[in-house]
Amino acid sequence: MARVFILRWTPCDWDEERRRRALWAEIAGERAWTKFLDRRGVLGHYALAGSDRAPMLLHGAQGAIFGSLFQRQRLGAAPLGDITPSQTSRLVESGRGAELSRDYWGAYLAVLHDTGQDELVIVREAAGAHPIYYGRLGKSMAVFSHAEDFLALADEAQPDFEFLSAFCAQSRLVTPRTAIKDVRELMAGEELCLGRAPGAVAKCVVWAPIANARSFTSEEFDAAAGGLRETVFAVARSWSQTSSEIVHRLSGGLDSSIVLGALKRATTGELLAVNAFPADVAEGDERRYARAAADASDTRLIEVAMSPAHISYERLLDAYFSAKPSRAAMSFTDPTMGRAIAAEMNSPLVTSGQGGDQVFHRLRTPLIAADAWCDGCDLAELQRIMVDTARLARRPIWDVFGAVLKYGLLRQPLASGPFGSRARGCEPDAIKTLLNEHAWARVRAAASPARAMRIAHIMDLQYYHQPNGLNAQFATHPILASQPIIEFCLRVPPYVMTWGGRERALARAAFQDVIPGEVLARTGKGDTTRYHVAALARQLPFMREMLIGGELERAEIIDGVELREALSRDVMSEGSRSGFLSSALLAEIWLRRFYALQRRFVEPGHRPEPPDGSSASSEAPQA
Repeated sequence: MARVFILRWTPCDWDEERRRRALWAEIAGERAWTKFLDRRGVLGHYALAGSDRAPMLLHGAQGAIFGSLFQRQRLGAAPLGDITPSQTSRLVESGRGAELSRDYWGAYLAVLHDTGQDELVIVREAAGAHPIYYGRLGKSMAVFSHAEDFLALADEAQPDFEFLSAFCAQSRLVTPRTAIKDVRELMAGEELCLGRAPGAVAKCVVWAPIANARSFTSEEFDAAAGGLRETVFAVARSWSQTSSEIVHRLSGGLDSSIVLGALKRATTGELLAVNAFPADVAEGDERRYARAAADASDTRLIEVAMSPAHISYERLLDAYFSAKPSRAAMSFTDPTMGRAIAAEMNSPLVTSGQGGDQVFHRLRTPLIAADAWCDGCDLAELQRIMVDTARLARRPIWDVFGAVLKYGLLRQPLASGPFGSRARGCEPDAIKTLLNEHAWARVRAAASPARAMRIAHIMDLQYYHQPNGLNAQFATHPILASQPIIEFCLRVPPYVMTWGGRERALARAAFQDVIPGEVLARTGKGDTTRYHVAALARQLPFMREMLIGGELERAEIIDGVELREALSRDVMSEGSRSGFLSSALLAEIWLRRFYALQRRFVEPGHRPEPPDGSSASSEAPQA
């Protein structure tokens, strides 16, 4: 993903401008930065890695759009290569994020500079591609993708121990909070507006899931299946036109097999499927299903052996440094898959079936029947849905009936969690507070019970765009985590998605001729517990070195006695302990790197003194 750094100060504040320009010149170093904004208190640069798509620069130096942007009215067409001057003016001066989310879709980050209103606007698309953060630098604001660039200018930045404690308890937190105090992440579907005054910071939602959409009834199941099929195929056609080479990560599960079938029908370039399998244990080996899916779509398949011996947690010490630790960083510990892909293709688009669980409603919960009550289904239909839901959830019908009464009729709020924690000072309420900072929290609270769970899962889609070992090397996109597919699925009630008491029933019906029967019949996923426990066990010496007496223990975020017990080899088989240790390691390494960057950037003589009048140009910068 493109590296982006933008400074925003009050126009005509010459002292602040000189200071920020001088500091930027110092920290920019030898990186190949390209300037794309330099006007009226805004200085914007970007740098591209080998796999990054060059941004679409807007006419009149009014900003840029990073990533791929498609027109909504031409679903299935190639990405846009340009936006006309009239479209640019409308987008920058009036439409902004609302127009982007209404008329376009893709995996993009939009930077719009409205010089007429003196406003800098940042828009992040609906599924959360291109993570972006913002924070204050003195009288200026910074918008950035890489935390290292921000810390180079932020003398007084401090870690947010409350967030780090919560991360150790629940590592897939979806919240705007970061591990740097007072730095926030712009979440999926949000727009950030920075005005000319130092405190003029506003944020709004330009896209969010509709709480209780219902465009299809149970009687319209076939129509819904046809619409889903058409939408997925069209999205695959659009993405297939972003690269002449596509590598698809084929697990052998339902979702990745659906995407492979759609890509095969869409692409005119080279398509390769790749399956990762555990070399040392039979558990989690899904090559049988991957081979069947590849044969059904007549696609070449390569199989990549993954072994705990390939993994080194020490690679985390040099991995991408974000504003918050992330589970996705674990993919940096094993370069095997990246090397296998690079040996086959030079610069492919790497796709996967990720996001299918979220959009296709892979939930086995009695709450599905409660949604039918909330939607006003008649008693005969409600009874049928209750029976279907009991079959799906593998629960007695009376449990389903109780869920209908409790969460449908009485509309009791859903409980959050549970959040198990071995981190000190992190109570469940603290995690709930962080989760409720998300802009979609109100939409989720207003939704019917099963839809509320689905919205929480849609919020989680941006996890797939967090920096990881593959998107650091290649252009990647999880096809199913695309706005048109998300929006279509949200229009289908949960009890239609699971019609007949079958998990992901709508997706199975929509693509039954695309994937082989043995994959179509699958309802489970490959279990890789033994593989990950074996990997963790091999890394215990390094984990002990990092965690025992480390920064987290010194900050009293984790208890030293419990930590040493958890690090004993004879309890590594417990999932809760291994999960806690992995999260704690990620937080520990993040904190160590934070302090190391601080020491590096505050060394005497590292930063220049702000230029005085005698050394600066006598001509005032143009406003």
